[in-house]
Amino acid sequence: MPDLTGFNMYDLDQAGELFEAGYKEAARMLEDL
Repeated sequence: MPDLTGFNMYDLDQAGELFEAGYKEAARMLEDL
């Protein structure tokens, strides 16, 4: 189990937003095919 005590929740939130944006972008590209 990795030590997450130094992990910032803000960073996790940012990563989640980036993932969601990338997912929507990919879905949009698939629709255009």
